[in-house]
Amino acid sequence: MRLEHRFLEREENPMKHSVWTLVTLALLPLALSACGGGGTSAPAPKTDFTQPSSVEGTVQGFSGGGTLQLNDSDEKTVASASADSSGNFKLFLPSKAASTNLTANSLGLAFLGVANSDGTCTGSISSSDVAAKIYAFDTLVLIQGKTKLNLRSGSIQSSKDSDGERKEYTLTSWVYSDTPYSLVGNRTCTSSSVEAGKTVVTTRLTQMATYLKSGWNTVTARVSIKSGSSRRAEIEVRSVDTSKSVWQEIDFYSVFESTVQSSKPQP
Repeated sequence: MRLEHRFLEREENPMKHSVWTLVTLALLPLALSACGGGGTSAPAPKTDFTQPSSVEGTVQGFSGGGTLQLNDSDEKTVASASADSSGNFKLFLPSKAASTNLTANSLGLAFLGVANSDGTCTGSISSSDVAAKIYAFDTLVLIQGKTKLNLRSGSIQSSKDSDGERKEYTLTSWVYSDTPYSLVGNRTCTSSSVEAGKTVVTTRLTQMATYLKSGWNTVTARVSIKSGSSRRAEIEVRSVDTSKSVWQEIDFYSVFESTVQSSKPQP
């Protein structure tokens, strides 16, 4: 059995995370503003997608059979599927009752993270219901003998130039909603601050094109962060069609928090 492209080792209860955790982590330290007006047109969310009934995917760099488990926030298994010798699997999504045992997330939290901060901004983000809650997961647990690995469908890419480093995170999440919900709009914000005796200018672009139907939905998040004296953060969340996914062992959250810390100017 072999898994390639490992970024970090095991996490402590990854089921308490989701795509919304990643977005909220991106929003809170990056200070997006509530001011509106101007900006580019709001993106039209995709509404004609086919809702998923299963997760069909392949474990990257895999050989040998195994079991994929979807666990809730208490680490109890609510759905499972067998992987063949090439790592292919099809996991049927749980019922409504079982889905509510997954991690609960308030979409209003992501919205308020965009709305409540400082800066000079154009554009606006609108939420159909800031109190809406959804149940989401982005992690499956691979069991093969005594080996247990946390897998996600996404990627981390990095590059450097003379002014700093850029990291881009993409992550797919499966989201259950009791009611239809939308989080739509664009906002661009700029601010400057003096940190460790240095002036830092930050630009933040947030783009939300999320529409959830009642039942299961597939959502992707992209977070790009450039560090250095001129910072830029881009956050994009979209509803997408369901397709076959590729899974690997990635610890987004530890890597992301490390990126946020390293983006701060050094004395």
